[in-house]
Amino acid sequence: MRASFEVNDNGVSSRVMVLAESLRHAEEVLRTKYPEGEVSIIFPLEGDRFFTSHGRDQQIEVQDLL
Repeated sequence: MRASFEVNDNGVSSRVMVLAESLRHAEEVLRTKYPEGEVSIIFPLEGDRFFTSHGRDQQIEVQDLL
């Protein structure tokens, strides 16, 4: 599954695209990477990008929000 999250960490907001086996796992990965940050999923989920055919690997793409 692929979903976008917003991460606010030390005053910096970033939009993060996460590829993981579930939304729960994606959130856990982000909370581990940004332990002091606020993590929230961005709705609505994009149906054509939500389900992927990739393997079980996790991937994080970060994009700073201005």
